Amino acid sequence: MAEFTIPVTNLFSPNLINNIIPELLNETFPRTQSLSRSQSLSWFNVTTSNQRQKNMYVYQVRTGDGKNCLHFSITLNDNIVNIYLNKLDKCSSDATGTKNLNKLESFADKLQKSDEIIKNNYKVVIELIDESYLTVCDKKISLKYLFLLKSGKSWYNKLGYISSNYTAEQKNNQIVIQRSFEDAFPIVVDNLMNGDNEELNYIFTTTITGSLINPERNTDLLEIVKANMILFENLSTSMKIKDVFANLHKYLINPSCASNIREITFIYLMVLLFRYGSDGPEFKIMYDNELMKTEGFTDVRRGGDFWVIVKTKKVKTTRKNKNNKKTTTTKNK
Repeated sequence: MAEFTIPVTNLFSPNLINNIIPELLNETFPRTQSLSRSQSLSWFNVTTSNQRQKNMYVYQVRTGDGKNCLHFSITLNDNIVNIYLNKLDKCSSDATGTKNLNKLESFADKLQKSDEIIKNNYKVVIELIDESYLTVCDKKISLKYLFLLKSGKSWYNKLGYISSNYTAEQKNNQIVIQRSFEDAFPIVVDNLMNGDNEELNYIFTTTITGSLINPERNTDLLEIVKANMILFENLSTSMKIKDVFANLHKYLINPSCASNIREITFIYLMVLLFRYGSDGPEFKIMYDNELMKTEGFTDVRRGGDFWVIVKTKKVKTTRKNKNNKKTTTTKNK
């Protein structure tokens, strides 16, 4: 999760900070010990840090052996109690990311129903920036983009967390992921290679042409991709983007790093390519001229969860033709 600053316009009461919030946190994340066959003795441990100058209270929930489960902060802005989720992790077999988020939501619900919150007419909200990822065989794969590419919705979207641009994003996402992988591939490659992120371009180029991914020594990138897709069941470049990434996602369940490192590295490269090869306002990803003209889209801007579309304003102009008759045309502004 990225750092996030929320402007503070008023202060918490001492009772809320010193009594109500700690009690609800200890109730939601109890310091109870548990043993299981697969893990050592562990328990939830809530720690707090008070940044008085920002009226910000920072909390970390960890297991007894020090693994991070949740890291979040609480601030008060006008009548909004912001619970900002900085980091969410799976910290044990019994404390997955989903379960930990459910606990945080339970805490927020209890806080919303507390007497002081009701008395002051406060509203409790959970905010976050989705930077979730999955580490497989030492490869950090963006879960946000993996979910977006296979369904148009991120993992947080499916849990009800949406951006202010959600409706426009969903419309655009569905257009994007319905496109043929083979048609989109040269566009995202060109965007990545001609973009300003030289480091990622270098990582992608050297890895996809290296001996692990390209033992056949193909020189054409699409041929390299086709050679790797053969390693997966029922996968080809002629499929839609959403179907390709849905298939690749299934392969990340209990993979073997010893025998499947090529496949894992390939998945990592494809997510990286479609993530960074479709970023930025200058990249009109996967919109051909006819579609752009028909739909009236002239700009594709990065924001919220995925690609945000900006519709053009249409302006009517009047001119005379050769027969001195007035005609009206519509232009995109």
